[in-house]
Amino acid sequence: MYGHPGRCGLGVGCGVLSSAKIGVSSWRYYTAGVACAPTEYYSGRGEAPGRWHGRGLAELGLTAGGRVSERELEALFARGLHPGTGQRLGRAWRSDAVTGFDLTFSAPKSVSALWAVGGPEVGSAVLAAHRAAVHAGLAYLDSHAALSRTGTDGREQVATAGLTAALFDHRSSRAGDPQLHTHALVVNKVRCPDGGWGTVDAVEVFHHKKSAGMLYQAALRAELHTRLGVGFGPVSEHGQAEVAAVPAELLTRWSTRTAQVLVEAAPVIAAYERQLGRTLTAGERARVVKTAVLVTRPTKQHPEPAALHARWQAEAQTTGWTTQRLLRAVSQAARTLARPARPLAGTLARSGGALARAGDVTPSGPGADPVVGAVRAAGRRGSVFSRADVAGQTAAALVTAGLTAGEVLARVEQLTDQALRSAEAVPLGALPRGVTPRASDPRYASLEVLTRRPGSSPAPHRAAGTGTGRQHCHPGLSCHPRPDRHPRPDCHPRPGRCHP
Repeated sequence: MYGHPGRCGLGVGCGVLSSAKIGVSSWRYYTAGVACAPTEYYSGRGEAPGRWHGRGLAELGLTAGGRVSERELEALFARGLHPGTGQRLGRAWRSDAVTGFDLTFSAPKSVSALWAVGGPEVGSAVLAAHRAAVHAGLAYLDSHAALSRTGTDGREQVATAGLTAALFDHRSSRAGDPQLHTHALVVNKVRCPDGGWGTVDAVEVFHHKKSAGMLYQAALRAELHTRLGVGFGPVSEHGQAEVAAVPAELLTRWSTRTAQVLVEAAPVIAAYERQLGRTLTAGERARVVKTAVLVTRPTKQHPEPAALHARWQAEAQTTGWTTQRLLRAVSQAARTLARPARPLAGTLARSGGALARAGDVTPSGPGADPVVGAVRAAGRRGSVFSRADVAGQTAAALVTAGLTAGEVLARVEQLTDQALRSAEAVPLGALPRGVTPRASDPRYASLEVLTRRPGSSPAPHRAAGTGTGRQHCHPGLSCHPRPDRHPRPDCHPRPGRCHP
């Protein structure tokens, strides 16, 4: 059975783009709370109708921005048919088929708080910034993961006409807290060069998922700078930053799902650690938390937006924060972080003071040069890494003030290419996964790690970005199995050889 989406609102690991597999029937979740007509949505009943997006739309007779219908979703996700002609798109779906992927882009909690209680004009600007950032994240995935496999056992990876996605914006978490997020339902059908239809190479989707999420976060900061001039605090290891001066009281008040999950997960983690006599690894903790998410998951409700915003306003006021006070605090923090202040006309300037255009608070990186810094940051998170890892670190460190979401994407791609051509990135060759050579196979190490003096702190004992349990043996490096497993005794690295 394929789970319903998302831990949007959870607060545990939300900096990373979350994903779920879609089956032949689970697609119905996304239409359950959607307004049946535009007039219903704008009158406050139901979630916004979905909209089509992606480079692959033309092959399916769909239009970018066009409204998603239930009939179209059923044709693609349940039956594997062309939504216009009814023609079968390659092989028929089996009953247990993965017919698509739900990729969920979640705004940081502080961004959702600003959207929820900042007033209509601020809310509209935040939503527009979020949507632009989602498009940038999907464009990154389309560039690197819109691939399929052909031939015997899928031995040949091929480019395609692009991904097709149905985008659904949701307003709240399952606990009813403000949580702006978008479900991107990517159809698991792509048009191949020979004119036939194949499935997406899911290995590439999952390989690039985290980097796409980090790029979304950078693009969101850029768009919010441009539209509202807000400032941000430090960027986390997942590439996420909170809006400066959004108070902790609001973030805590609207983290109900996090509290529910931690109450369930904490004693389980403690019991495992007592039994094993050690601290659980990050991967092991994540699996416990994932189980806790499912155990505590309530049914998703879709209240009327007017009622939601009224409730959120009242909840904010119980913590001492009105719309005017929040906007004044955010404005003051932006002026403190900004170089020159730049007033924003309209409701914001009248109610909250002029919000200044602020520069990013750049995280303390391993070097002033963003190219060298991105490679070293990837190397410090994993001794062996891929282009996707460098792209994620580049997005996290990028100063986004003055850029649009599209410009962030272009800049990240440019800097990532420069980083991998630099002397700091040492090519290690390809690390194939299975029988198919893939575009994401090349691996690198940082010169900093390779030249580290004996006795100094080693890099994390894992390989970043691979998502597999294979041994990663390269000249000069030790074996790096999955972090939740002990090294295999038959892994003895020798120059130019890696044991399977």
